[in-house]
Amino acid sequence: MEKWKDIKGYEGRYKISSRGRVISYFQKTKLMATSVSSKGDIVVGLSSCGVQVKRCVRVLVGEAFIGGYKRYFLKDGNRYNVCLENIYGYSRDKDIKVMKFNKDKNLVIL
Repeated sequence: MEKWKDIKGYEGRYKISSRGRVISYFQKTKLMATSVSSKGDIVVGLSSCGVQVKRCVRVLVGEAFIGGYKRYFLKDGNRYNVCLENIYGYSRDKDIKVMKFNKDKNLVIL
């Protein structure tokens, strides 16, 4: 089931879902369009006080639903799969001992 939470810093204006979809509440509720950044990440444009900022959807999902980490990564490495089940948080001091690469060079969480 898809769950929705407010985006930190944009409470009451935007919400992010556990599937990586963003909705806006400015004038009417609408699903926001996403695009691909030059690095290959899925991004969405959020605006506040007339200034638009592109934010990585993977990070928005991680901050809203996981929280407590500085960086968020994708378990399968597919940058288009930004659902909550595919995202994990990483902080050097917390997780350095529980991750490794397998022989196919895919990141494995132990």
